[in-house]
Amino acid sequence: MKVTKDTVPEGFSIQMALVDLLPVLFYGIVNILLGYILRDPLFITGGAICTISGTIKVIWKMIVAVKQRNVWPMFLQMRIFMPLGFVMIIISIILNRGAFAEFFGNIMNYPLCLGLLIAWVIGMIAMTVCAIKLDNADVKSNWIEQSINAVAQLMLLICVIVIMTTGAMKADEAVEIQEPRQEETTSIVDDSKADDDSKADDAEPETIVNPVEEYNAWTTDRVNFRKLPSADAEVISKINAREEVTVTGETDGWLQVRYNNEIGFVSRDYISTEEPTAAYGQAQPLVVDRSKTTGRIVCIDAGHQRYGSSATEPNGPGSGTMKARVTGGTTGRTTGVPEYQLTLDIALKLQAELEARGYTVVMTRTTHDVDISNMERATVANNAGADITIRIHANGSENTGISGALTMAPSESNPYCAYIANESQYLSRCVIDQYCAATGMANQGVSITDTMTGINWCQMPVTIIEMGYMTNPSDDVNMQDPNYQNNMVIGIANGIDAFFSS
Repeated sequence: MKVTKDTVPEGFSIQMALVDLLPVLFYGIVNILLGYILRDPLFITGGAICTISGTIKVIWKMIVAVKQRNVWPMFLQMRIFMPLGFVMIIISIILNRGAFAEFFGNIMNYPLCLGLLIAWVIGMIAMTVCAIKLDNADVKSNWIEQSINAVAQLMLLICVIVIMTTGAMKADEAVEIQEPRQEETTSIVDDSKADDDSKADDAEPETIVNPVEEYNAWTTDRVNFRKLPSADAEVISKINAREEVTVTGETDGWLQVRYNNEIGFVSRDYISTEEPTAAYGQAQPLVVDRSKTTGRIVCIDAGHQRYGSSATEPNGPGSGTMKARVTGGTTGRTTGVPEYQLTLDIALKLQAELEARGYTVVMTRTTHDVDISNMERATVANNAGADITIRIHANGSENTGISGALTMAPSESNPYCAYIANESQYLSRCVIDQYCAATGMANQGVSITDTMTGINWCQMPVTIIEMGYMTNPSDDVNMQDPNYQNNMVIGIANGIDAFFSS
C-alpha cells in the first residue's frame, strides 16, 4: 500500500524516524563542507533545499509515530522540493564542472576515497530501487530503505572529510619540510624543541612572561605564531621568514612578540636582531638595439582560468587525439594562491613591461572569468599575427623539495608545427636563461614536448614558461613577493629582447 492523502502508515516509531534523521544529518554536513570549499550559491541553495526537505520528512514520520496522523503536505513536499534541490545541485556541477573536477579529482589519488565514493553510488542506486519498488507505508520497507540511505550518506561524508583532511595535511607537509640550510628558507620550522621542559609535567605550568624593553627583530624561518609559549598552543598565524616583529617579553625559550597588532609567542631559536639583507637583487633590463624590437607583436597567454573545462578538443590540427579544453591548474601549497591567479598577475605586469619597451602586446585573457580553450588561445595569437607567443604557467610536483623553472618547446618531428620548432627552442632557451638570471631560480632548461595543445596550434615561435613550483615552499612564497615578481617579469622580458636582438 503506497502512502496517499488518507493513508496513516502503521507501525512507524520514533526509532525509525531517528534512523531516517541520520542520512539527513550526514548529507547536511557534506553540503556544508562542500559549500564552504566551492562557494557556489546554486550548489549551497540546492543542498539546503534537500536537507530541509529531508528534515521535514523526518518530522512527518515522528508525527505519524506519535500522533497517528498523516500530514500529507509534509510527505508530498518530498516529491517536489527534494527533486528540485537535486536539480539545482546537478546544474551547479555542470556550470562549475572545472572546480568540482579539480576537487573530486583528488579521489583518484586515494583508493580509500574512491572506494567510499563507489560505495555511496551503489547505496544511492539501491535506495532508489527500494523507494520505487517497496511499499513506503510498510515498516520493514522503510527500515531497509533508510538504513541503506544512512550507510550511503555516511560513506560520502567520510569520503569528503578524508579528501579535505588529506589535502590539508599535504599543505602542512609542504611548508614543514626543512631544506638544507641556505641564506633563506621558507619552511615552517618545528618549534617543539623550545618547549621540551614544559612537556615534562602533565600539568600545564603557569605562564610567566618577563617584560623587556621593546625592540625590533626578524624571523629567520617561516614559523608558527602561537597564543601561548608552547608547541601545543593554538597557532594564530604563520609568519614568513624575514618578517619584522616587535619583542615585548620573554619566557623559557620563547619570545612574546607583537605582529600585525596581535600579541603572541615565537620560539627564540627563530628570531634574530640582525636586519636581513635583501634575498635577491633588483634585475635590470637588457641593453639591446630597440630598432629590432619596437613594434614586434607578442601574444601573452596567462595559463588556465577560474574554472577548467573537461570538454575535449583536438591536440593539434587534424589530430584524432582529444584533450581537455583547459584545466584549472595547480595551487600554492604554502600560500594557497591558485595558478590561474598567479599567471594573470605576471601576464599583466609583463604586458606593461613589454609595452614600455616598445612591443605591441596581445593578451588572450585579462580576467579570471573566461572560458577559452588552449586551441582558442593559440588561435588568438595566430589571428593577431603575433611574432611570438609566451604562455605563462607554474609547475607542481608531489615532491615538495623540487624547485626551479623551465620552458617548453616543440620538437623538429612535431606532426603539427615542426616548422616553428627550431625558433621555438631558441626562444625557450633565451627566456629560461634570462629568467633564471634575473630571479635566481634553478635553471631546469628547455623541455621538448609535442603533447601541448596550446603549442601545437601555434603558427609562430612559442614557449611555455613554468615559472617555479607552487608545491615548493620557497618558490611558492617567492612568486607572491611583489619585488620578486618584478624580477620574474624583467627576466621574461629580457629573454624576449635576447630572442629578437640576436
